[in-house]
Amino acid sequence: MAVVLSVLLAMVLLVAGTASAAPPAVEHQQVLEFGTGTNVNICGDLAVFDVNIRGEFTFVVSDSLFQYQNTFHGTYTLTFLDPTLGVWQSRIAEAGTATVAPGGTFINTFEANTHEGPVRIHETFYFVAGPDGTVRVDRYTIEVVGC
Repeated sequence: MAVVLSVLLAMVLLVAGTASAAPPAVEHQQVLEFGTGTNVNICGDLAVFDVNIRGEFTFVVSDSLFQYQNTFHGTYTLTFLDPTLGVWQSRIAEAGTATVAPGGTFINTFEANTHEGPVRIHETFYFVAGPDGTVRVDRYTIEVVGC
């Protein structure tokens, strides 16, 4: 997420300094994430994650505006290395936006809702960066129920 935020902040500076009157450019992208890897789950248990996630991105850029939107939806399976924990089926849904308004104010939001087996994970993030680049984190929450 830090890489995405760095790229978005760099684009803020680019848009804020652009003086052309070109019409907005719109770009759509998709990414598919498939793979298997071993990691610790949200409850701290070691598991093999088998992931199938689709992401979509939209960028709108003009001389006075930058907008970014993404969504990720998918499923994954956790096979725990401790066989007494079994196998969990999971789903993930995430959405994020970023906007640079005229004047250079940068607003970023993120929300994720995941069900990892019987565990519910809800995460939100919101921050604003002023035209001078000062970042103020307004809200970050994570709620994990079921570990």
